[in-house]
Amino acid sequence: MTTTHARRPLRRLTLALVGTIAAALAAVTTVTLPPRATSPPEPAWAPRLPGTVVRGTVHLHTSRSDGSGSLDEVAAAAARAGQDFLIVTDHGDGTRAPEPPAYRRGVLVVDAVEISTEGGHVAALGLPRAPYPLAGDPRGVLEDVHRLGGFAVATHPDSTKRALRWRDWTLPIDGFEWLSADSEWRDEAWRGLLLAGLHYLFRPPETIASVFDRPEALLAGWDAAGATGRRLVGLAGADAHARLGLRGGPDDGERGSGDGATGFALEVPSYESVFRAFSTRVVLDVPLSGDAERDAPALLAAVRAGRVFSSIDGLARSGAFEFFAEGTAGITQMGGTVRAGGAATLHVRAAAPAGAMLVLLENGRPVARSSGVELAFAVPDDPAPPPRAYRAEVRLPGPRGSVPVPWIAANPIFVGVATELAEAPPVAPRAASVAADLLPAGSLAGWTLEHDRDSAGELAWDPGAAPPGGLAFTYRLAERGTPTWTALARRVPDGTADVTRIGFAGRASSPVRISVQVRQADATRDRRWRQSVYLDAEWRDVLLPLEGFRPVTTSLGATPRGRFDGLLFVIDQVHAAPGASGTLWLRDVRLER
Repeated sequence: MTTTHARRPLRRLTLALVGTIAAALAAVTTVTLPPRATSPPEPAWAPRLPGTVVRGTVHLHTSRSDGSGSLDEVAAAAARAGQDFLIVTDHGDGTRAPEPPAYRRGVLVVDAVEISTEGGHVAALGLPRAPYPLAGDPRGVLEDVHRLGGFAVATHPDSTKRALRWRDWTLPIDGFEWLSADSEWRDEAWRGLLLAGLHYLFRPPETIASVFDRPEALLAGWDAAGATGRRLVGLAGADAHARLGLRGGPDDGERGSGDGATGFALEVPSYESVFRAFSTRVVLDVPLSGDAERDAPALLAAVRAGRVFSSIDGLARSGAFEFFAEGTAGITQMGGTVRAGGAATLHVRAAAPAGAMLVLLENGRPVARSSGVELAFAVPDDPAPPPRAYRAEVRLPGPRGSVPVPWIAANPIFVGVATELAEAPPVAPRAASVAADLLPAGSLAGWTLEHDRDSAGELAWDPGAAPPGGLAFTYRLAERGTPTWTALARRVPDGTADVTRIGFAGRASSPVRISVQVRQADATRDRRWRQSVYLDAEWRDVLLPLEGFRPVTTSLGATPRGRFDGLLFVIDQVHAAPGASGTLWLRDVRLER
């Protein structure tokens, strides 16, 4: 039998051991704590630009998807952090009507959505309610966002998680996150994360900022795009969830609201800590009025125009900052273009801490530096200059030999002609050589319906569709179940090995995105390739090159040009909600050489 007296030494030893470990952790934590964010001194500063600068956060999640706080709770955290606006991007497919812009706790809250595509995630700002789910093919998602008037931002494009990472930079995105808080912690070693967890208890904003590394590849890509005349708006994305757990971690949510938001989780890092760690600054022509219906469009217009810079407040609390060009045509602000043939001077101005360096980069190459309040650089006078993008950074001292993450990073000013990336040009018309007419006038021969057990469809010839008539495909998806789909199918005749594209004319009873697929018969596996196509009430002539088709399952290779034996027009849950119904009309369906 163990006596009470015998247990006392063991208890004292345990307490001593715990105390020693705690003291050691406290000592290590104290020595390694990141320095407190300092406030810049008050230099002799007079603003040169009209307008006002507002501070806020872009890209965050609430309890409507996989965040922990309600809209009001998040707004309260932003108010405590001294922010003016929030652009909320809960996960979804665009079919939820956005909340009207509103002031909550004195903070302008603008509702947006983060959409999951097969090529990464994209935040759609200024998007109204979509008529059908936006998902799947990233090109199709961008087409839909732009058609509906939205602004598409590639989120966490350098994430270590492939499902989150934006992968095709040739697609016409409008902006991207040059810095993502979600990506920054994912590439840290576990020892560093453990130490950061201890630091967070004492200095949350500084700790969050301490894990930020300079995203060299993203910045280089931004500069390379500008050197070609392409305009991309760079933003710092918080991706704030205030949720850390074994399940339902940040950004695991896909479509819908609440995916991945289950399981035990800690509300760290808190919204307020993230909001204090870094922010997005937007230059407005006039101060916010307090009228959300008027202020929200002005805020989004300034973001679209690139009148934006980022500030890592966990390194130092930001003072004033300006970046503009002054020339014969007047003042050009961030995101703008100085036209060729006129003299201009670029100005970078900042109220910065001691030791800060103002840096001006031309197409990624530093061309001027200054440790003072202002840097001025005369743009070379060239009547026909190649595209040049000038970007400004304010850097704080870092470890010797390293280039630190910018304390302040501004959007470029362009010299020459700078344009947004346009959609891929349509296929140039040429004399068609029809390999097979799959829908001769008045005949539905070879066409069949395929669908899941509970969905349905009808097939008929509609002589009134358009001369000389057309196929009418009426579909109804099941109210529930997975997968839910229905398809119009046609067997492709032999002798089409030299087919290079598929053509047809189509329209729909209501706006819809369909999946046009080619299929190769195989009893052992699913062998299909697809492109998505938008249809509405107006007849559209569609021409789909086979090289643009992508495999339905990732294990497949390139499109089996000329070696497919089936053509399908599919309505499924990627772009239609359960219970959806409607009619498609097709005519002049053909395979071309």
